[in-house]
Amino acid sequence: MRANSRYNLKFSGQSMIEVVIGLAITTLLAVALVTTSIYTQKTSRSAKNEAQASKLAQELIEQARIFRDRVPSGFAALPSSAGCYTLNSSGADPATWSFSSALSPCNSPPPVVVPSGAESVILDNVTFARWVQIPATTGIRRQLRVIVSWSDSGGTHYVTNETFLANWCGGQVIVSSTPCPSP
Repeated sequence: MRANSRYNLKFSGQSMIEVVIGLAITTLLAVALVTTSIYTQKTSRSAKNEAQASKLAQELIEQARIFRDRVPSGFAALPSSAGCYTLNSSGADPATWSFSSALSPCNSPPPVVVPSGAESVILDNVTFARWVQIPATTGIRRQLRVIVSWSDSGGTHYVTNETFLANWCGGQVIVSSTPCPSP
């Protein structure tokens, strides 16, 4: 007996449902890869901006130390009243540097309100604003808080760095009853 060929047909190839499911899976994988790539780029850019802001804050603290050490009036040249300031360090000679008058508004973050007159620094198409806040002073030391702020697609961000600058004696220290004896 011969088998009827009409009922023994074999189909080779894909059905329409298999093709649609395959395209859907491929599309989901492509969307996941693109989303992950965008998120990674945003995180990388944010980390880069935060690192640059930290460097700018540390740079300003070092400039304030240089100002204290090299200006003839030394520690006395630092602002003595609480407020926000900028350091004009445009000249090569620290003896020509100066702190600005008090900026306004002067608040502690959060929230960050950039005072008018804050120094503007542009790095890699990002504008950073930085200023020095002196929250309190005592006779022999000044607390300096450097705040660096910037805005990007994720909102406004800031970095703060704090230090204390003391009135110290340069040169040879001589044991005596006064803190800075004259040689």
